[in-house]
Amino acid sequence: MTPDQKLLNAAQTGHLAGVLVSLDEGANIEAKDDLQRTPLACAVEEGHLEVVEALIQRKADVNAKTYADMTALHLAARDGHTAIVKRLLEASPPSERVLNDVLTVASMSRKSKPEIVTLLQDFRVKSVMPSEVDGDAAQRLIVGAHDGAIDIVREALKAGADVNARDGRGMEAISWAALRGHAEVISELVKGGAKVNGLNGSGWPPLGQACGQGQLAAVKALLANGADVNLQFDDGKTALACALHQGFPEVTKALLAAGAKVNADELCGAVTEGSFPERSWTALGAACDVHAADGSAPLCVAAKVGNQKAVVAMLDGGASIDFVDQGKRSALMFAAFQGQGVVVAELLLRKANVNLKSSADFTALDYALKGAEPQIATLLLASGGQMGDIPSVLSFVADHGSVELAKIVLVFKPDLNALDAQGVAPLHTRCSRATSRSRGCSSRMGRSLTSRRRTAQRRSSSLLGSPRCSQRWEHELPQRTSMPTRPGTS
Repeated sequence: MTPDQKLLNAAQTGHLAGVLVSLDEGANIEAKDDLQRTPLACAVEEGHLEVVEALIQRKADVNAKTYADMTALHLAARDGHTAIVKRLLEASPPSERVLNDVLTVASMSRKSKPEIVTLLQDFRVKSVMPSEVDGDAAQRLIVGAHDGAIDIVREALKAGADVNARDGRGMEAISWAALRGHAEVISELVKGGAKVNGLNGSGWPPLGQACGQGQLAAVKALLANGADVNLQFDDGKTALACALHQGFPEVTKALLAAGAKVNADELCGAVTEGSFPERSWTALGAACDVHAADGSAPLCVAAKVGNQKAVVAMLDGGASIDFVDQGKRSALMFAAFQGQGVVVAELLLRKANVNLKSSADFTALDYALKGAEPQIATLLLASGGQMGDIPSVLSFVADHGSVELAKIVLVFKPDLNALDAQGVAPLHTRCSRATSRSRGCSSRMGRSLTSRRRTAQRRSSSLLGSPRCSQRWEHELPQRTSMPTRPGTS
């Protein structure tokens, strides 16, 4: 192992003595591993503060870029290492562009911590120079709003400060007050003429700043002072979207109570991607009972993709368990067809209507059978499930050839000669297939045409006329090579 490799390994494992020995042996302090991480980046990612301190003392490049163009500060902020973030800021204050980028990373990372975002914001506001705002009074106003110092804010307003002046980061006083959660300061600024629905240099209004940080008091103050709850930001987001993505349930409820509009398309996308924490789905509750542009519903989509946590959270929040999409298909139907057994069990425990019918006249049991899910079909049958369109399902089962599925259908004692939607008896179709296979086999064996016909007739007669028809059927059904159209794909 080379000295550089020893250094990288020691930094990653937090072995301070190994780091120092490797450096003394001539290892390159800026060596990089396969992920383009320097020893400093390795130590930062693992949270080894002592190693970070030692490398900084040895003049490691704090601003060296690793994978995805991230610096050590990006990694520390993303992974929630507060003490390391402080040390890196002290060692090498970042540029405005880098600082904004790090703030974005910290705000979006679930491993980051609120105090890290606050720390970065504090660093940013303290770096504002007097020349970047309109006079000393304006700067005092911005600093006072950031710190929640109501007396300083009032004094600056009396001194004639421009209430809508921006600092070097494009932030007005009301934006800082919203971001930091200073409700009293917000009300004072609005009285002084602050634009409650104005967009800052990043294209976000004060309400968006408050929602993104879960500042409930600030959200309520802004709404009370006329903030537009459905105002769209420059990047297309809304205040509700910010609260949902960050997982602030109380803020979400406040926005819904103020009339925030739910974007059903966004909800269906989020449940598929798993981009909302469960607490956000619980906060939405009955607001999940909506239809997207394609007719789908969030609860149905969650059941379809097997997102049990989202299903449970929505139902805990008050979503309707039997809410259907525009094809009148329920969450139970989707889960049954897709083989999501855990979701099916959850819905049955919560008393989902097992015998609802879709617009195609199918029940959840029908969908389980058409989805070739015998275990789920058995569970639904035990829960009182009935079949809706027996001839159609019987046709599929006859075509599919599953003995397990056939046994479930035969519980209902169906008419085996009933016609399906195409006007064909399932077993007649099966016999036709048996005849075709018999002909092919006879041809290969050099049988005469008469012999082939007799064989086909004999097989057909035995299938349709035998008192043990169902038993013969179970053994003779061919395997299906393609599945029918699934719910939501038509």
